[in-house]
Amino acid sequence: MKKHGLLRLKLLLLSLMALAPVAHATISYSTNLVTNGSATSNVAMTGWDATSGPDFSQGSFGFTSPDGGDVFDFYTGSVSPEWITQTIDVSSLSADISAGTVKMVLSSYMIKGDIGPTSSIICRMILEQLNVSNAVVATSQVDNDVLSVAGSGGTWAQKTITVNGLNTSTSKLRIKLYGELIGTTGSAFVEFDGISLQLYKLATVQSVSVPANNTYKVGDALNFIVSFDSLVNVTGSPKLSLILNTGGAVQASYVSGSGSQNLVFRYTVASGNADADGVTVGALALNGGTIRSDNGDDAELNLYNVGATTGVKVDGVVPAVSSVAPPTSGTYASGQNLDFIATFTKAVNVASGTPYITLTVGGLTKHAVYASGTGTTALTFRYTLASGDAGALATGTGITLNSGTIQDAVGNSATLAFTAPTTSGITVDAVAPTISSVAPPAGGTYASGQNLDFTATFTKAVTVVTTGGTPYLTLTVGSNTVHASYFSGSGTSALVFRYPAASGDFDVDGVALGSNISLNGGAIKDAAGNDATSTFVGSLAAGVLVDARPSQTITFSALASQTYGTDYVKLAATASSSLAVSYASANSAAVRISNDTAYLLAADTATITASQAGNASYLAATPVSRILTIVKKGLTITGAAASNKAYDGTVSANVTGATLSGKVGADDVSLTLGTATFAAKDTGTAKAVTVTGSSLSGTKAGNYTLIEVAGLSANITQKSISVTADAQTKVYGSSDPTLSYGAPALYSGDA
Repeated sequence: MKKHGLLRLKLLLLSLMALAPVAHATISYSTNLVTNGSATSNVAMTGWDATSGPDFSQGSFGFTSPDGGDVFDFYTGSVSPEWITQTIDVSSLSADISAGTVKMVLSSYMIKGDIGPTSSIICRMILEQLNVSNAVVATSQVDNDVLSVAGSGGTWAQKTITVNGLNTSTSKLRIKLYGELIGTTGSAFVEFDGISLQLYKLATVQSVSVPANNTYKVGDALNFIVSFDSLVNVTGSPKLSLILNTGGAVQASYVSGSGSQNLVFRYTVASGNADADGVTVGALALNGGTIRSDNGDDAELNLYNVGATTGVKVDGVVPAVSSVAPPTSGTYASGQNLDFIATFTKAVNVASGTPYITLTVGGLTKHAVYASGTGTTALTFRYTLASGDAGALATGTGITLNSGTIQDAVGNSATLAFTAPTTSGITVDAVAPTISSVAPPAGGTYASGQNLDFTATFTKAVTVVTTGGTPYLTLTVGSNTVHASYFSGSGTSALVFRYPAASGDFDVDGVALGSNISLNGGAIKDAAGNDATSTFVGSLAAGVLVDARPSQTITFSALASQTYGTDYVKLAATASSSLAVSYASANSAAVRISNDTAYLLAADTATITASQAGNASYLAATPVSRILTIVKKGLTITGAAASNKAYDGTVSANVTGATLSGKVGADDVSLTLGTATFAAKDTGTAKAVTVTGSSLSGTKAGNYTLIEVAGLSANITQKSISVTADAQTKVYGSSDPTLSYGAPALYSGDA
């Protein structure tokens, strides 16, 4: 009801209730509800039970106005605010109520006001949290309704005040009913009617479990489990905010758990997100959804007992190719490497497969495959030029994984696109020079020391490197394998290989040329460095002959004279080559040669020539001739005897019984004894008899000399003669008489 100039306040607190699943407690009041305003309008509230308030479990408490009615009036009197308060001691609340956030719900009351035409009144309901000294530590305002039209009113239906961090041992709650007249001073009143106060324990977060310590990559899901102290139901998509060093605030979205105490919020790492020192768990936000207990109350969303996140790191920075460096400008040949260095924005690891960069060489597709660099920011991709590669070089604009992976340390797959590098300074020439022909020397016979030059013509200019050895051609000279070594022509397309004919070389049917150039530790390359093909078609240089055999000499000592009747002599000539010497007789009637034996056939002289015809290793020796003399054999006369004779005045003697001695075999030789004579015709004994003029005859007589018989002797005895003398006498002293006698005639010359 209304009274002019008075503010009527009717305050009735009906039923203080705790709703399931919260435990009940007893609430007592330390002070009565009092007013605060002008002195005249202060009303001492009496009738409150200041020591034993109603049992909380009974769900109601109440008070009445001093006049015993249910309307409490007071006059505002000015624009200054006025209020009445009631302080509630909550020390007796049970532990499960005090452990978290408490919600106080004031509901089912009505505000009615009567104000002047130019005035308005502000009506508030405030809840203050006091400490033990009754100082206000927190204030929660239920609403701020403004009544500006006379006779108007409003209904507050279930206004809620939430008290955070209520400490039951040190806290008090004070209800303040507040009125303030705004505008022209005048009569006004306001009526609070039908107030119900309810106390709830809200569902409160007990803990937040965080993902295992690790560094998480793009696409990894990080699950955060928010555990409440009672069952909660979820609608919509609440979010749990996370703070990252790079990427700012991100959201872990609700994924499951409605109807339980544990709600799962999931954050999936996005590209660019990063936090190297651990993510920070922010706040739980409804995001248009709800998190409520079974009784329909919104859960208290403050987070308590959040797990340590210093080890929960995020690396969603995807490595990318910042550049690809091509090989150094220059000309590259077969077998050389084209290395492309792909630099990434962070270190990467290569695993499985063989990633590659696509190249085009002369319009043909090639692959520069991964070669090295895993674990660093620089990966080397290599293509080894194959024979025949030539032409312009270009790269693609990305790396092909080829069943492999390129990832950073946490497993983020790298972005593989890049800007193709400039390759205009790179020349590819992997076309190897080949041998188009090998020309032999001019036809002829080459002696020792003369050069056999073979000219190999290549399809392009080549350079010969002899640092490690000198290339050569293989030749067959006779039965010997020899080498024609590189001689000249480096820098041109024609290389000369030279073989000086060596002593002993001998080839009469043409020098044979092999079918390749042996590098022998050296190299033959073109300007790009391509190794020349060293094979060609071998051939026989039929007109190129070699006779470089060494000379040889024959040593043939003078031959000793032999006597007819000697069957043979051995010939002992030697060649300096140690080859066998052959012999020939210029007089085969006297000497017959067989191998190294000279058979003596007749007394004569024969020129014996020693020869060595040479072979593949030696020239023929100059023949050496020697004279072999076969002297006649002397035959002796045996059995001859000189006959004694009487002096006949001659030297003639008679020899009988003479025969030949010493002839060879059955040679046809006969003796004709010559004239036998005494040395003197005079008589004597053992007078020497000499035979002269003996001779030989027969077909073999020419092979002999006759040794006249010697040592013969015989006696010449006196010849008996008869002398008939004249008988003469002489007288001594007288001259001799001339005697005369008569005798046979004497031999001529005898006296």
